[in-house]
Amino acid sequence: MFNTDESGRSFMPFGLYDEGEYSWDHVTLGIFVPWWLVSIEVDLDGDGTWRQTQMLKHVQQIVSLESESNVTLRRVQQISPHFENNHGWEMIDVKKIVLCNNGNNIAKEPVEFIQYELTNGEIITIPEDITSIENVIKIIYSFE
Repeated sequence: MFNTDESGRSFMPFGLYDEGEYSWDHVTLGIFVPWWLVSIEVDLDGDGTWRQTQMLKHVQQIVSLESESNVTLRRVQQISPHFENNHGWEMIDVKKIVLCNNGNNIAKEPVEFIQYELTNGEIITIPEDITSIENVIKIIYSFE
């Protein structure tokens, strides 16, 4: 699909895009860790709204987006490698993302963490070594 120049660098053949067009008409994903496809709506201070879809690497970036006063999370999906047949990827809707803590640890300081639930029923905690949830501090995203 790509041509290679004398130095071995790949480039897109001319025929894949129209004259004056600066984007590709398709992309092939080859990912090995989960990514996040996040659709947001941004309020433009009374001048309407703007919708955008972003591909993010860490769930913590979704928490940061949600904390912006003019941003509303519209849809969150996890894109992950398809482990059953070792090729391709799958996209799963996220049901809920919450910011939590586990009360007091040995140092008497609460430890904050993120937990999310996928629509396939899988529940993941970041970091993974957290075993108990005592307080939900904030619901970051909920798709019901």
